[in-house]
Order: sequence, then structure tokens, then C-alpha cells
Amino acid sequence: MKKVGEGVFDYVGNSYDPVLERLVGSWVVVEIFRGGKWFEYPGILRNYTKDFVEVISIRIPLEIDFNIYSDRMESFGFSFDYSGGLLRVRNERSEEISVSFDDSEKVVLEPGKDLQMSFDERPSKGAIVINEELDAILPRSEAIVRHTMPGRRIADESDSSVRHDSQWDNRPLG
Repeated sequence: MKKVGEGVFDYVGNSYDPVLERLVGSWVVVEIFRGGKWFEYPGILRNYTKDFVEVISIRIPLEIDFNIYSDRMESFGFSFDYSGGLLRVRNERSEEISVSFDDSEKVVLEPGKDLQMSFDERPSKGAIVINEELDAILPRSEAIVRHTMPGRRIADESDSSVRHDSQWDNRPLG
């Protein structure tokens, strides 16, 4: 599968897009191409350019790589302790996470649960995958705004987080 915009007949965006313009301020489904697969994520289209889309309140998985400098760490809603060859990991978030240390396989850890892993030495690096709601600027070569989410609309003149500078401001969305 090719990325969007690589084929001769693929859609190539420009700075004004009448389809996206109608959707500014609306809940949309964004498809993101990662690891050879397409994934769908809901969010609010805030703005767009020829090369990027800005989506707010999008809930998306983040993989965070980190170096380990001590036997104890608390961050991103999880903690770990290393002592006597045993690494104890605790998920303090309200949803599952996946973690890995050094070259170990990723392990899914449910909310409020602990995990114990054996290591001869304290691991030197780790990775965690968490789902976070955030505001994102995504390249249009990897993200496509596919459609609106029925029944979800937020744009109004009092919402300062949504752009209100286009000819479509006073038109009904959807």
C-alpha cells in the first residue's frame, strides 16, 4: 500500500479544500497510516493546510521511549521498581498500557495491575504505549479526514479553539 499522494490519480490537497472547509469545527474520523496499516481515530478538525491537518481532542496511542537511570521511576501514570533482579511495574492509569524494557516483548498491563519481570541487571531503556487525548498536527500524506461523526458537532461563535475565518462560518455543518 502506498501513502496518500504518491499515485498519479491520488487526491492532492491544496490550501483551500471545500470538503475540509465544511468540516472545520466538526467531529470527524481521521484515518492514519502507521506500520503499513490504516487506523481510525475520532477528533475535531480545527484547521488544515495543503500539507497538514490539525485535529483537536483526538485520542491516539503514543509510544514513548525512555532511558532508565535509577531503580525507581514514576511517570505517565505508571511506576516501576527494580530490586534483586526483579522489575515490578504498576499501571496506575485508568486504561491499559503496554510496556517493554530493553529487548523484551511488549506486555499489556491492565489498569491497577502489577507485572513482575526478571532481569540480571537493571534495564537501561524502556518503552510505553499509552492512549492520550491530545491536539495533533498530522501530515496529510499519512492522515485522511474521512467523514463526520453523526450527532457530534461543536462549532459555534463562542468556541475560541475553532477557526472562524472562512466563508463557511455561518453555514450549517454536515
